[in-house]
Amino acid sequence: MLSSDAERHALIQDLQLQIDRNIDSHLPDGRFALLDFPEHSNVGDSAIWLGEIEYFSQKLGRRPSYTCTYNTFSIDDLEKSVPDGPIFIHGGGNFGDIWEHHHKFREYLIATFKHRKLIQLPQSIQFWSDKRLDETARLIDAHPDFTLFVRDQASLDLANLKFNCSTSLTPDLAFYLGPLKGQPASSDILALMRTDSEAAFATIDRINGVRIEDWIDENINDVRLAKVIGIGKAAVTGRFNLNEAKLTAGANQRLRRGVRQLSSASVIITDRLHCHIIALLLGKQHAVLDNNYGKIGRFMDAFSGRTSLSYSARTFDDALEWARSRIGSNKEFVRD
Repeated sequence: MLSSDAERHALIQDLQLQIDRNIDSHLPDGRFALLDFPEHSNVGDSAIWLGEIEYFSQKLGRRPSYTCTYNTFSIDDLEKSVPDGPIFIHGGGNFGDIWEHHHKFREYLIATFKHRKLIQLPQSIQFWSDKRLDETARLIDAHPDFTLFVRDQASLDLANLKFNCSTSLTPDLAFYLGPLKGQPASSDILALMRTDSEAAFATIDRINGVRIEDWIDENINDVRLAKVIGIGKAAVTGRFNLNEAKLTAGANQRLRRGVRQLSSASVIITDRLHCHIIALLLGKQHAVLDNNYGKIGRFMDAFSGRTSLSYSARTFDDALEWARSRIGSNKEFVRD
């Protein structure tokens, strides 16, 4: 079991090395695109995006020449900005029929760009419909150069069974953020619980001494201001694509909000995967419950479950009992 700050760093470094081993060989010599920016308030998807940007920056010394959201994509702009380089697709937990707008965009890219190398960055796969799974499989089968990275063994098994493409098990790129710094805790327990279609728990009643929140509420004006500042900095330096700088600045604003939220409590209870990941990066003790299809448990089994910072709880009451037991003994890790 990992218990020290040094061991936490070792876990992060190990997962980064696994990312390197799997993805480095797909890095281009020239320009490349990164598509499907997460233009929504969920902090976790912004953390993935920022990890992807950090990975490319460290490995290549440059960032994507073309970026977009699923609903701002332009073939003309892509071909002009990246005429022949690879197309990377943002990772996450939307490969399947739960979040259809993202998956339909992915299917469109696979169907449209058979002449381009497509790399899907690490995803969790979940299909409720066999019909939709088969439709995706047919599109992948028709693409000569599609690479799929997945974040858990169940996704890998399904991909190997159904998809005719290169597939490998790879950690979430949010780990490329490295150890994060937080503020001192001002409360004891934060239960950060899903309120969307992946929630496995009904609304939790108010509990004395426990803040119950999600992290999808945001002040959109803060995000807009961050984007304006990001564009301004990029325009002055001339180093980055202006649209990518705008989007990444928005993601940074969302991540900062999430870090403030998590670091404000001594102990966390969550059923969100990236609350678990960011808590690890912060050195925060946390109890983990699963979402409605086992995504978090699958990821922890593959990569991140071997640390004393996290506790896999069976029920919310189990998580609460563990969290309360940690309050007296909890010691914040030294931030670096």
